[in-house]
Amino acid sequence: MFKNEDDEKNQNTIKPHSHINNVYIIYKDKIKEYATVNIYEDESNENSIINNNIHYRICDPYNSNFCAGIENGIRKMYMELGGKVLYLGAYRDPNSIFHISNIVGENGTVYGVEIDSKKGEILKNISIKRKNIVPIINGARHASFYKNLIPNLVDCIYSDLAEPDDRYILEINAKNHLKEGGGFVFCFKYDNENDKFNTIQFLRNSNFSCTELSTLDPFNNNFTMITGIYKPIKKDQKEKK
Repeated sequence: MFKNEDDEKNQNTIKPHSHINNVYIIYKDKIKEYATVNIYEDESNENSIINNNIHYRICDPYNSNFCAGIENGIRKMYMELGGKVLYLGAYRDPNSIFHISNIVGENGTVYGVEIDSKKGEILKNISIKRKNIVPIINGARHASFYKNLIPNLVDCIYSDLAEPDDRYILEINAKNHLKEGGGFVFCFKYDNENDKFNTIQFLRNSNFSCTELSTLDPFNNNFTMITGIYKPIKKDQKEKK
């Protein structure tokens, strides 16, 4: 049993994150880090630790917006074991895809959309071993073009494109691929506070209910992460189902 957080910091301990599924908090030598459990234990990764024969991949917030969001206090990512995630900009950073793949597990699916052909080839090579990743080498603007590769609506869209029209890309992909009541995680670059405000207003007007917002400073300056629900299901609708 853990006594309190101060006691944990003074020893090497690992415990589940209180809110985000399949993410762990690791205290090592008074340093706090986040990690996911590698679903392939023999996978080489210098930023990992082994504890009780469990392989943990350490979250590096400087190399992953996904990890930066967790580090900066985002409490819900709308991903779980067996879930389906549509990842827009799947290899814009080389680390987040591994963590999301770990979170949904071998029975889940990550549909990774990547427009860059070189990065797409890397993604294909990763998917040879990580069978839960489906590489889609296409532009995320063309959501209807890859409908045949995504047979069912997904549980969550994770978008990290850094494109000027990325909020519109999120919207069109949600219309095509995200279930009602599904989650979204949206990383975007902003120039000023008006950009943030306008983005939030656009999302709200497009059936996105925004529940959390955090800048990604100092790990990725001028980036913000917004999470929430697409077309939230009302209580009376849930009861009918």
